[in-house]
Amino acid sequence: MESAEHLFLYGTLKSEFRHPMHETVRRHARFVEEGRVPGRLYEIDGYPGLVEEEGEVWGEVWRVEEAGPLFEALDRYEECSPDFPEPREYRRVVRTVRTASGRELPAWVYLYNRSVEGKKPVESGRYSLSEQ
Repeated sequence: MESAEHLFLYGTLKSEFRHPMHETVRRHARFVEEGRVPGRLYEIDGYPGLVEEEGEVWGEVWRVEEAGPLFEALDRYEECSPDFPEPREYRRVVRTVRTASGRELPAWVYLYNRSVEGKKPVESGRYSLSEQ
């Protein structure tokens, strides 16, 4: 399996949303800076899904300090752990993130793993409270 020391958050787990699961992120990782990955966001059902299509998606880059407990919790939350039947809602993969300061880092990203047919794209590439 691939590996990375960073995590890219682009949806309701970002700091501004104050989602309860974000506290798990804060316990096991440290914020680095904003960044972007290639792809496109879609509104799924009150949360976004990132798919590998033409475009750019902005989010937060976090340095992972305790991978085991962090990904155990996040994989369960994102329904991509072995506890969920295939096809799982998300899959966790390593992709290159370009940070706001211009660095390129490998980071774990949760990609939406189901059809986006009929789903509304998030044209700005930024999922934020102000756009909800």
